[in-house]
Amino acid sequence: MLGPDQHDSEMSEYELIRQENIARQNELLRSLGLVAADPANAGKERTKPKTASKQAKKRKAANELKPPALPTRSSRRSRPLDEPLLQLDGSDSKPVAVAVDGSGAVSVTAGFSDPVPIRSGNVRTAGVIDFTRDSDDDEDRSSRSAIIESLMKANKSDSKPLKREMLSSHYINLKSPIEGSVKITREMVFAIAVHPSVDMMLSLVGDKLGNLSLWDISATLERNKSRAVEGGEVEPVVCSFKPFKKPISKIVFQHDKLSKVFMSSYDGSLRLMDLETKQFSDLFVHPTESEMISHFDVCQNSNLLWISDGSGGATLLDTRESNSKPAVIHQLSEKKINTIHGNPANPNYIVAAGLERSVKIFDIRRLNVKEKSGNEESDGEDGIVEPLLSLEHRLSVNSAYWDPLGKDIISTSFDDTLGLMKDVLNKKEAGVIRIRHNNQTGRWVQKFKAVWRGQETVYSLTQEYSAKDSAIVVGNMQRSVDLYSGESGNQIAQLVDASLTAIPAVNVFHPTLNMIVSGNASGRMNVWL
Repeated sequence: MLGPDQHDSEMSEYELIRQENIARQNELLRSLGLVAADPANAGKERTKPKTASKQAKKRKAANELKPPALPTRSSRRSRPLDEPLLQLDGSDSKPVAVAVDGSGAVSVTAGFSDPVPIRSGNVRTAGVIDFTRDSDDDEDRSSRSAIIESLMKANKSDSKPLKREMLSSHYINLKSPIEGSVKITREMVFAIAVHPSVDMMLSLVGDKLGNLSLWDISATLERNKSRAVEGGEVEPVVCSFKPFKKPISKIVFQHDKLSKVFMSSYDGSLRLMDLETKQFSDLFVHPTESEMISHFDVCQNSNLLWISDGSGGATLLDTRESNSKPAVIHQLSEKKINTIHGNPANPNYIVAAGLERSVKIFDIRRLNVKEKSGNEESDGEDGIVEPLLSLEHRLSVNSAYWDPLGKDIISTSFDDTLGLMKDVLNKKEAGVIRIRHNNQTGRWVQKFKAVWRGQETVYSLTQEYSAKDSAIVVGNMQRSVDLYSGESGNQIAQLVDASLTAIPAVNVFHPTLNMIVSGNASGRMNVWL
């Protein structure tokens, strides 16, 4: 073992100088009354104290039960994206109470006669919601009232049956009157419905977060004319509501009463927006709590609706019946149904399309062969109803819709085709026209769904629909809109605007005018006139 002298003799010159410097610094610290550093520990790296991992902190925070926060008055402009689902009126005269029972269920009472139950996670509500709540901003209040009043005037002007005066050839010259687009919803546009008024252009738009926007297109175009003179970006005339917590999958004006609007959501509920009573009310809530409503269709009788879900089920809802009656779910597919549509000429037939890579046509008179009610399946090998006719695609099918005459079907699939199926119910003359179309929208763009002109308002119009003037509209990945002939499948036009910066994925025809309304993944909208 080396002695101290031997150890010092073997130290390098650099180490000796280093030790002298340490000793000099320690002496200086002692003279200043400070504790000197320990030479034995000098040079050792300081280790960080162990702390709980971020994931452990998150788990701990998630396990802690936080009391529900009371709703407070706040400006609609400053509200966060995850604002409460219930649209309270904010009046101090109406008490607001939040209660949590032993099971963790939350109920909120806000001026209603009975508490409104909220399911776990605030995913779904039940009961009536008043959408004319007070606002801290006079501008918001007046804007909402003005737009609703415009919509009510449009309803009165359309008291008589509407007539269609459109030709497919007119769509060739459509242009966008707005440079770029206007912000209408907070998030990705999921559903659009256009009011059939010929005097006022109005649209309802649903987005990914469950927001519903009422857009006054006519007033926005008037502002656009002023902007062309004064300069600056167009501010749309729009007001918003929050009837759902999840994406709005479909919006349809009631055929025989345009002041009522049907809408569905991925939260598993279907609601009625009544502009006369200014309320949202539940029409249907899926018996399976975690199930979505992927699509619905209103039959010629506005009291009957076909509803599809994310597990391949379909339900025929009669709004005249009591909600207490259990829903009968017909299992039409093993996987999610993306769209369901009733034949406008013969209500005995419906078409459904989804993840099973096929377009299925059913005769509703034969659906009761195999069915399930609630969670109990009846006799049958697998509970799946056999279709009357099935038309295959190589990949999943985004949508399939009957034309207003009830003869042809247009489908949109991820196999990059549009399937124009001619005279489907006539076996002798039936045929399919495959139209090549890029449908690879990816994750951040809403799926393309080709739709017919007059598809949603065929029951409201008196003039006979002509197959020669049929038209189909669908989005294009090149930031444009494609139009096809419903008779031949040939492309009629491609609507392009250099100012568009996003893909117009969701497109619908105006029911009575030569106009198309488009929406993109940023919540921005455009029109083609």
